[in-house]
Amino acid sequence: MKTLENIGQATATKANNESKNAQLSELTPATDIIAQNLGLTVDHMTTWGKRNYYYYRDETGQDIKNDKGEHIIIEVSHCDDPGGRGSLPALWQKNGYTSERLATYWSVDTYVYNEAGDCYRAYNPQEKLSDDRKRYVINFKWMFTATEANFEKLLKETLRRFRAGK
Repeated sequence: MKTLENIGQATATKANNESKNAQLSELTPATDIIAQNLGLTVDHMTTWGKRNYYYYRDETGQDIKNDKGEHIIIEVSHCDDPGGRGSLPALWQKNGYTSERLATYWSVDTYVYNEAGDCYRAYNPQEKLSDDRKRYVINFKWMFTATEANFEKLLKETLRRFRAGK
C-alpha cells in the first residue's frame, strides 16, 4: 500500500535521478571530445551517455592494431552511488579500499580481439590479478570519481597498455 512517506521518497528519488542525468548530459560532450582527441570513435550505448563504447580506429575506420595484431574496444560506464549501507562505494570505503565514498565513478571494461577473432579482456587498468593469481579483482588505484580529467586518465592508460601489448 502506498503511503505519503513512500510517495515522498519516490518523488525525491526521481528528482535526484533527474539532477544526475542533467549533470551527465553536460559531461558527455566533453568526454566525447576527449575520446576523439585520443583517436577513439564513440558509440553511445544509451541515449544519455551513461554507457559508451570507444573504438580505436584510423581515419578510414579500420581497427588500429598493436604489435600482437590485437584490436580493442573500450567500454566506459558512468556509475552513481545509489545510496545505502550496502552500495559498492559504501562497502569500498568501509573496507578501506577507497579513502572516501565515491558519489560517482567510472567503470571500464575492455574487449580485445586477436587475429583469429577470439575475444578476451586485457589492458584494463581497473583490473589486476589477485594476490593468489587465481582471479581478477578491482585495482582501486584506478577507481576514480567520474570527472573529465579522470575519464581521460583512464582512457590514456588503457591505450598505453594496449599499444605496449602488456
